[in-house]
Amino acid sequence: MHYGAGMGLRVPRLEPLSHADLPLLARWLSNPELSRYYTEPGDPAHVRAKYGPRIDRAARATILEPGAVVPCLALLGDAPIGYGQYYLHVPGKVAQWQLEARWRWGGFDLFIGEPSLWGCGIGLQLVAALLERLLASGATAAAVDTWVENRRAMRCYQKAGMRPERLLPRQETWQGRSRDHWLMVWTPSGGPGCAGAAPAPDGTERQCAAPIPPAGKKGQDVPLITCPGCGQTLESRDLAPSERFLASGECWALYCELAAYDMARRESTFLHQEAVDAYEAQHAGGPATKNITAVFALVGLYLWAELGFTGRQVQQAHMALGRQRRAWPRWDPPGGRCGITVGEVLQGEPGEARDELIRQWARAVWQAWRFRHEDVRELCRQLLRMESR
Repeated sequence: MHYGAGMGLRVPRLEPLSHADLPLLARWLSNPELSRYYTEPGDPAHVRAKYGPRIDRAARATILEPGAVVPCLALLGDAPIGYGQYYLHVPGKVAQWQLEARWRWGGFDLFIGEPSLWGCGIGLQLVAALLERLLASGATAAAVDTWVENRRAMRCYQKAGMRPERLLPRQETWQGRSRDHWLMVWTPSGGPGCAGAAPAPDGTERQCAAPIPPAGKKGQDVPLITCPGCGQTLESRDLAPSERFLASGECWALYCELAAYDMARRESTFLHQEAVDAYEAQHAGGPATKNITAVFALVGLYLWAELGFTGRQVQQAHMALGRQRRAWPRWDPPGGRCGITVGEVLQGEPGEARDELIRQWARAVWQAWRFRHEDVRELCRQLLRMESR
């Protein structure tokens, strides 16, 4: 399968790996271009023996236990393009890597099986998606190791907010030669994840997590991109635009960073739901955006802003609506900016200051959709038997 520029690269999504996907996985792993970086045998019998039990165990599990692996297929539209898996580290691995015990450590692995898609920004989106899945499964920090010569992976992890912590000598053998790895970590605070952290691979002082790469060299023009949904202008990172929303890839990456921050905090009222609804309402209206996206986002903002629901209660209302089989109306978004974007929310100091920016963002987006307020209220009266007090 070949992917060209005319395909319009979009944000990938993760689905559970199935037994029917194993021949494709074996084909990818047999590709010499990939095996240089992901040293897993592509023999079909080996793939069935290793990944089949993981598929079965993940299907039965209700919670993620340390050592269990959740295998996923990455798709671009309906086309499978890669593999990802996530897990909680066992205590032995935490001790081996000298990771700080205050965090609950998880990890993930991934590869893009179609080399024609390498370097298109898709890996960053997959890292963000796997990190969000990992945090939602109980981890509070992430640690992964990667071959020191895999510069593409190193850049991807660093753009996603991870940082090199220490050199791990002789972690694997490939074609008779031992390989050193870098340990990459992500923590909510951006501080060290283990004692004795090494300098960055380029010899410079180790930096804390930064979601946006440094600007171009002095004297160079930095390319910019404007998100078609919220209107914020960001440095271009050549990321694929969102498939689900009217959003640039750069804007979506910022949302993924905010989602990881929110999930790691485990805030009791689940304020993250307001961030979800604000982002989806602000970026509805794209050609691939489903009608249900704007409807559910506006219902959530209404229940929170006017009825005082918590994020958890909004989730329950969404589930109740989701059980109703019906055609949802098409609500196109208002034109212009509402004044607050996800980028501006992330500029707030972590904690209450950022929480307040999320609240302001949700209120501003709800107000921007005021021409649909009565439609939302009427829908909630009819389907949820709820109305403003």
